[in-house]
Amino acid sequence: MSYQEKKRLVNILSQLGILILFALEIGPQCSSIDLSSTAMMILKYIAYMVGLTVIIQIVFHVGLSVGIAVKNREAGEEVITQRVNAEFVEDERDRLMDLKGTKIGYAVAGAGLLLAIVLVAFEIISASQMLALIYITYGIGSMVEEAVVLYLYRKGY
Repeated sequence: MSYQEKKRLVNILSQLGILILFALEIGPQCSSIDLSSTAMMILKYIAYMVGLTVIIQIVFHVGLSVGIAVKNREAGEEVITQRVNAEFVEDERDRLMDLKGTKIGYAVAGAGLLLAIVLVAFEIISASQMLALIYITYGIGSMVEEAVVLYLYRKGY
């Protein structure tokens, strides 16, 4: 598995973990929570997502670099540095796959936003539930984006 594939998989798993924690916290109180409490909870989970993503990416990059160094311990330091740097290179194909994934991820997030607005317009859900639904669909859109890029890497586009 390449660096890009591993990075995407780590991102999907960390985002999934945060969304599951959010759903477990908001689920039991979803119908009775007010709008400002929902907004504060979402801000808290956005902070969690940013902090967790930074920490996980640092640990991931250090682990990947150490793994490459252990595999190539017989080679010199210069060779190991070259191999580590070669793993992190992105080319035009990588950027094109990112764009395709972003396009599909935004479509999913936009569909979730539209769904939330329609559900509020027909008074099926409250405004606080709409806010939670928007947060969840944007999280799902982000995971779909990563999954599409991962699929494209596996497919070989």
